[in-house]
Amino acid sequence: MNSGTGQLRRTLAIPITTVATALAVPYQRVRRLEIGQRLDPDLAATYSRWLTDREQQSSSLSLADTA
Repeated sequence: MNSGTGQLRRTLAIPITTVATALAVPYQRVRRLEIGQRLDPDLAATYSRWLTDREQQSSSLSLADTA
């Protein structure tokens, strides 16, 4: 996983502990995944899907606020 995932998480203002709790893993595992110290394709895919869902929810809320 590249640093773009961590950047997106920070842009969405999602604490790393929130991600870890949602994915049922220690926050250190998420951190190592974000900085490239851990290779875990299953966790990376799950994290990416979870983050994409949050991004879409955030976009939907932003659009609703402007309507």
